[in-house]
Amino acid sequence: MFKSYSKLDTDISLAGINVDGWESISLSRNEANTTRNTSADGYHGITVSADKSGMLELEVIQQNAPVNRAMAALQAEQDRTGDVIYFDIVISEKSSGVLTYQKNCYLDVPASQDLSTDAGSRTWAFFVTNMQFAPDVTGKATTEAAEALAFVNTLKNNTANR
Repeated sequence: MFKSYSKLDTDISLAGINVDGWESISLSRNEANTTRNTSADGYHGITVSADKSGMLELEVIQQNAPVNRAMAALQAEQDRTGDVIYFDIVISEKSSGVLTYQKNCYLDVPASQDLSTDAGSRTWAFFVTNMQFAPDVTGKATTEAAEALAFVNTLKNNTANR
C-alpha cells in the first residue's frame, strides 16, 4: 500500500541542527553511476564511476530567519577566511523510506537576496563530496527497509550479476 506524502514527514539537519520552514530540497549526483562503450561486435565495456559527489539545493522561505542568518554568516566566514567550511547534512523522508547522508558538504552558492512586495524564498546550494543513499530504518520503516535490502540481494543473485 502506498503512503501519502507529507512535508512534515521529511527531516533535514545541517551539521546536526534541524531545519524547519523549508520549501524544497533537491539532491543530484554530479556523475552517472557508469559510463559505457560498445565494440563493433557488440561487446560492452562498463566503467563504474568513483565520483559520488553531488549538489544539494535547499529552498527556505524568506522569513526563515534562523536558516538565512546562519547561511549568511557561513558565507561571510568563508569570504573572510578564503576557506570552505565542511559539515554533514542528513535528510530522512519517511513516506518513501529514503535516508540520505551528505558527507563533507560546504556552501557553494549563496542564495540570491531578491526583495519584492510579496514574500519569497531563498535557495542555498551546497557541494556534497560524498552523497550516500540508504533505506530509512527508523521507526515503522524497518520492515520496508528490510524488503528493499532483500530486493537488492535478489538482484545480486541474478545470473547476470555473477
